[in-house]
Amino acid sequence: MKKNILILIMSVVILNGCAVLWLGAGAGIGVAGYKYYNGHLETRYYTSYNNVFNACKLALKNLNITIEKQYKDPIEATVEGLRLNGSKVKIKIKNVGNYVVVKIRVGLLGDLEASKLIKTKIDSYVGQNGK
Repeated sequence: MKKNILILIMSVVILNGCAVLWLGAGAGIGVAGYKYYNGHLETRYYTSYNNVFNACKLALKNLNITIEKQYKDPIEATVEGLRLNGSKVKIKIKNVGNYVVVKIRVGLLGDLEASKLIKTKIDSYVGQNGK
């Protein structure tokens, strides 16, 4: 009897924990408006490609990140910079048509917090938090 109750309690805890984990992850992704994988923070902006490109450059400048290289064609752009601590920043911008995809990578392995800071600054220049 005690064994059955223990199994029942453990099952409830495990199942509830997973549900909370899944709901939390989904809510986090939906609210934050980005995804982070393999060291890249990726987000979408529903505004013009030129607006996003300019916002990325302004964000780096405002964060005291020196722009070392920039490239832009009608479909893709890249802005590369160097932070004061020596870590590199690379922003890839892709014009998909209805929206613009931005991928931010800070450092060799990626730095989520630094990438989020840059994204927030880009959001402020794009306006409407990318929507």
